[in-house]
Amino acid sequence: MKKFTLLSAALVAAMGANAQIMIDWNDEGQYTFHAEDFIAEGSISWDEDEAAFVCSGEGEGKIMLNLDGKTIDFSEVASIKVIGSWDSEVDSADFGPSAWNENDPLGTLVINDAISGQINAWWGSRYDINYTGVADKGDYAGEKYYSISTKVDAFYFTARTITEGEGEDAIVVGSVPGNVYIDEVVLTKVVERDPQAITIDMWHNWTAWDETAEIDTERPFYGEDNVGKNIGAGWVVLGTGNVLGCEFADLTGYAGIYIKGTPGMTLRLLFNRPDMEGGSAPITECQPTCDENGECEFYFSELAAKEIENRGEAYPYVHLNSVKTPWGLPEGVESIKVQKFNFIEKGTDPGAVNGINAAKSADVIYNVFGQKVDENYRGIVIKNGKKFVNK
Repeated sequence: MKKFTLLSAALVAAMGANAQIMIDWNDEGQYTFHAEDFIAEGSISWDEDEAAFVCSGEGEGKIMLNLDGKTIDFSEVASIKVIGSWDSEVDSADFGPSAWNENDPLGTLVINDAISGQINAWWGSRYDINYTGVADKGDYAGEKYYSISTKVDAFYFTARTITEGEGEDAIVVGSVPGNVYIDEVVLTKVVERDPQAITIDMWHNWTAWDETAEIDTERPFYGEDNVGKNIGAGWVVLGTGNVLGCEFADLTGYAGIYIKGTPGMTLRLLFNRPDMEGGSAPITECQPTCDENGECEFYFSELAAKEIENRGEAYPYVHLNSVKTPWGLPEGVESIKVQKFNFIEKGTDPGAVNGINAAKSADVIYNVFGQKVDENYRGIVIKNGKKFVNK
C-alpha cells in the first residue's frame, strides 16, 4: 500500500511527534482520502489482489487513517461521506442505501480529539455524517457529540463485532466477516455565509406552531444543511425530510428569500404546517426556479396569495419547515448546488405586499397574486382576508 500522501512541506506546521497536518481544500471546498491513505489492523487486513479490506471475523479490527503519529486539523470539516461498497455482490457505488445491512462488516466510525481526549463515534450515520450538525448540540439519539477539534489524532472504522452476553457481561467473540471496498472518504468544508444567510441554526423545535410558540429547550433540533454541496433529486437543502409542524425556521420578520445556485434548478419551499387534532394540516408549498444566471427571488407575498387562495386568508407568520429539491433535476444535470440561500429584508417586495400581514389590511384590495389593485379590477380579489369576484 502507498503511504499516506496528504503530507507536504506546505501542509505540515512542524516536524516531530507534534506535527500538525492541515487539509488542502480544493476549489469545491472538498478533500478526498483514498484507500491507500488507510491502514488495517487486528481482524481486518488489506488484500492487494482484491484491492479490498478483508475482515476475517476473528475478533476486533480497525481501518485507520494513516496519520503516522501526527494530528490533523478537522476544525473546518462540515461533513464526511464514505463512498464504496462491501462484499463483491454489492454493486452500489455508495454505502448509504445499505447502511443497515446485516452483512456489513464495518461497525462505527470513530474520531478522537487529541486535545481533550473526547471521542465522537457514529454508528447509524457512519457513511454520511453531518459533522457540524451534532457538535455542541448536547445529547443526540442517546449519544454525546463534542465540538470539532483542531487536532484529531485518530480517525478509524471498527470491525462490526459479534458479542455474547448483555451489558457489562458482554464479550466479543468475533466480527462480521466480509470485504470492504473503500473508494473515497470525502470531507466537505464549512461554507462561509454572509450575514443575511438562512442557516440551519435558525431552525428549532418549538412548543407550538402558532403565536404562542416558544423554542423547546428540552428538544434540540437536528437537521441537514446542504448549502454549498452538490446534491441530487429529492434531497434536503435545509431543514429535515420530516416536515413537522413544530420544526421550523421563523422568517416572519422578512420579506422573502434570495436564492443563487445551478441555473434552471427548482426548489421546494415548504411553509406553515400547523399541527391539528388528529394530525397536521396540509403544508403550503412554493416552487421558485432559478433563471439562466442561477438566481431567483421569492417573496412572501406569493406565499400569502397561495394561502388566501386555498384558505381564504393568510397565516400571520412565515414558518419555513423544510427546503428540498424536487424529484427531478434540470435536463442534463446530475446534481445541483445551492450557493446562497438568504433572507430579503422587508421594504423590498415589488409585489406591494411587504410581509403577509398586509394581506389582511382593512379596505385594501389584492388579487390572488398578492398585488394591490383598485375597485375596477375584474376577477377574484381579496379584501379584509375574504375572497370576492369583481365582475
